[in-house]
Amino acid sequence: MDSPVEPANDVLGERESTSGLTRWPSVANLLRTATVRSAMPKTGFPDKIRTLQPFSDRFDAFRLPAEGCDVLFATYPAGTAIEPHLHDTDNWGVITKGEMIITVDGKETRYRPGDWYHVAAGVEHSTYCSEETEEIEFWFVKPQLPPPARQR
Repeated sequence: MDSPVEPANDVLGERESTSGLTRWPSVANLLRTATVRSAMPKTGFPDKIRTLQPFSDRFDAFRLPAEGCDVLFATYPAGTAIEPHLHDTDNWGVITKGEMIITVDGKETRYRPGDWYHVAAGVEHSTYCSEETEEIEFWFVKPQLPPPARQR
């Protein structure tokens, strides 16, 4: 069985094509090798993002609702500890600043800028940020399966 929390850095990894190998740069490599300056401040999200619907009163988070998925832009102060909890959504996130430690079944995994993680729906986990940390997280709604057909 796959781990319920898994690094997902290969989401944009190498891809093969029929004409040979096509390389897709990973998010981590894009962050490390970016040469173009963006309008995003060194800390915090751009003002436009901060106008989205607030999500939490415990830390700065802004929610962009979409069909089948909510996107959260979150900033956690150093020392943020989120107690064990679970979601009914399938969550994918990428760290954009700092470090996030996610614990599942007593196993800690550290994520740094450019690292993607996945927490499956229904998996209890806790989170700790030892330094100011920012992430973009995608909360995918699990499709509702139709009830099983009755057999006669």
